[in-house]
Amino acid sequence: MASRELWLRAFLIVSMLFSLALVAIGAIRGSAIDWYTVIAALGSSYLGSVMSIYIDRVTQKKNADETILLIEKRLGDYARTLQGKNLMTSDGQRLNSILGSWNQYNVTIKAGKRYWIHAVYEIQATPAGEISFNVSYADNKNGMVTYSYEGVLRDDRVILIGKPLSGEQPCFVEIWPHLTNAAAQYHVGICFNQAWDLHESIIPCLLSRQPLAELGGIDDNALDRLWVSAANNANLDIFPRVVDLLGEK
Repeated sequence: MASRELWLRAFLIVSMLFSLALVAIGAIRGSAIDWYTVIAALGSSYLGSVMSIYIDRVTQKKNADETILLIEKRLGDYARTLQGKNLMTSDGQRLNSILGSWNQYNVTIKAGKRYWIHAVYEIQATPAGEISFNVSYADNKNGMVTYSYEGVLRDDRVILIGKPLSGEQPCFVEIWPHLTNAAAQYHVGICFNQAWDLHESIIPCLLSRQPLAELGGIDDNALDRLWVSAANNANLDIFPRVVDLLGEK
């Protein structure tokens, strides 16, 4: 099949060159009444036909490649579904409400300083109803690291689990109590995470369709207030009974 495609492309290219030669002969030697005018006209027509066929073949090849890749991905999704491997599926209609672009903010620590960082989430889902997407973060070595996310939606609540594609860092778990509520300007959540200094932490998180801070100029105090305000409005009771004991040594 590949050999036939190469021969066809070679024939079309040679035909285009031949057509261009006919056009050139007619343009250089022709007049309104001799055969060179006829040659130029035939060459132009032939060139147009051959170029159309060539462009159509190239376009079909590209579309065919994209279709094959999509089919392979879908077959892989369905195979995992049939095998029942680690599937976390969600209701399709509710799931659609959280798909797409989000601005995510969370608190991290570096060199003893805690501050908010920003990432873009492009939340996607497989046909089987699994949440699945990747996110790139700046690491503590001035590089970038890619995390693979999976998740599940139950009622309004969404759980996202992220793990780096390389390395041995434990996964982190984000919990969003009411992410399907489209009326909310932004959403508050918490994340169980191991910080860059290897300390375990439960950190505040924010998700919003629109940015909550200027690009490259996050106001940490402003995001602190946003999280606390939304938590208070939701009557979020954080660690009842044990919160006061946590500060004891």
